[in-house]
Amino acid sequence: MSSAIFSISGLRGVVNQGLTPKLIQYYCEAFSEFIKGKVIVIGRDNRPSSYYIAQDVYFIFSKLGYEIYDLGIAPTPMTVMMTRKLKADCGVEITASHNPENWNGLKFISNQGRFFFENELVEFKKIIKRKRLLKNQTTALTSDELVSVSKKFTLFNEKAVDEYLQTIISSRYFKDIKIRPLRIGIDCNNGSVEFVIQKLIKMLGGEVFSLNRLSYGFYRAPEPTPENLKVLSKLVRGKKLDLGIAFDPDGDRVAFVDDKAQPLSEEYTLLLAILFLFPQWYSPVVVNYATSAAVDELSVKFRFPVYRTKIGEANVVKKMEEIGALVGGEGNGGLILADINKARDGIIAALIVISLISREEKPLSEIRKMLPQYYIEKQIIHSYKKNWQILLKRKFGKIHEINLDILDGVKIISKDYWILVRKSNTEPVLRIIAESKSKKLTKKIINETINLIKR
Repeated sequence: MSSAIFSISGLRGVVNQGLTPKLIQYYCEAFSEFIKGKVIVIGRDNRPSSYYIAQDVYFIFSKLGYEIYDLGIAPTPMTVMMTRKLKADCGVEITASHNPENWNGLKFISNQGRFFFENELVEFKKIIKRKRLLKNQTTALTSDELVSVSKKFTLFNEKAVDEYLQTIISSRYFKDIKIRPLRIGIDCNNGSVEFVIQKLIKMLGGEVFSLNRLSYGFYRAPEPTPENLKVLSKLVRGKKLDLGIAFDPDGDRVAFVDDKAQPLSEEYTLLLAILFLFPQWYSPVVVNYATSAAVDELSVKFRFPVYRTKIGEANVVKKMEEIGALVGGEGNGGLILADINKARDGIIAALIVISLISREEKPLSEIRKMLPQYYIEKQIIHSYKKNWQILLKRKFGKIHEINLDILDGVKIISKDYWILVRKSNTEPVLRIIAESKSKKLTKKIINETINLIKR
């Protein structure tokens, strides 16, 4: 992949191929022109390239006259929250989230403590386009300039961690819960959330068993999917732990391993949160088009409306703001509690599951049985036919009992299953997600779809 991708999820690319220092400078200078600010919060994940990209970003914004709050290695949700709490004009998180280790990128944060909505990005994109056409507007920083730029930095990591955690723990959702001192295994994949989750568990009186310490480079594939959590499952089984918690590299997505060492799909993260929050904290729930139908089953039980949006965290948050929803998320392990943080937040989700185990006085292996049981499978296709949408519409569009939804890719909905095929916002691939109440049926429909559209 030679070119970088810019979408509602930010800028991402392969380091020194699509994502070059020059491109980073274009985007940072365009972002400054878009924001017209003076104060910025900057955090980064723990990829080997993030440190070097951070140096460029610091110098660019310092040269542009910004005061910089430097969070150092910080999970994305913490950087988002601190942008609001520090009353900064904007924020940047240096991360490629769940993308492979050789990727990196920039997530751009609004002064409202959230990511930018599609309509807000229109002007930003216009500035980027103009700067790339008029290349003389951007001059590369020389080595002398990098040395001479006055760094207006405030190193804010430890203070930020304390304020971030206190904001979460002191929220109304947790103040009346008596937390059990659990023995918990954590797998942060050498990511930015390691120090934060360890501190939280110890604050709650728990005991931490960590697979990996804070160092550079990933230990496993980035996404906390069941197939990537075998080592954490082994740790839970071997140490007889109460729970395993696994994050993606920037800490906005989380998944769990129960006390019987069984990994739960990332879909369970939002479902467990609903089980914890309802019926006490009534709210509409906003999810994306790729989120499990189990949410709809729970909506019948707890009598809340469900709203669905295009894929993209900012799309979910925008709908939450429009209808005043407190609860939202995506089926990738991302939970949003809007009155704490208007971003997917793996730490909040982890505390919810710890609190749920404590409140119910049951192990997670029993609690998961309280949830609707679905089988979901997710696949990626790198090489696919150009007319894939036409092929899907031709195959399924004439079947009476099937509905087609084309708001975001092509979603095929029947009474027994659904399948979504769409282009990724963050990688040059097609994502295919299928779900039903039968493992056999889920595999059958996803294999048929792959065979139809792959090249």
